[in-house]
Amino acid sequence: MKLSANGWSHVGLRVTDLARARRFYIDTLGCPLVRETETVVFVTVAGMLIALLVADAHTPGEDHFDPFRVGLDHLALARLRPQPARRDAAGLRRGRGPQ
Repeated sequence: MKLSANGWSHVGLRVTDLARARRFYIDTLGCPLVRETETVVFVTVAGMLIALLVADAHTPGEDHFDPFRVGLDHLALARLRPQPARRDAAGLRRGRGPQ
């Protein structure tokens, strides 16, 4: 079977703290909010839709990201640069995550 696709539809990311993820993507990175409910926040990055999904009942309470587990290893956003004031307010240094 040949897969025929003309691009990405969206990326879904499970998060442990939806409010914190929302603040990071919208307030820190400046991603436009598309839509939100109690369990999902949709933002766009360079035209790509990203769904931030709250952990559900099947997610173990102590679960956290581990790049060595099977599943999404990482999501790379090309040339994403928060405005300096947002970057400084979030405690980010250029090229690095939160310190």
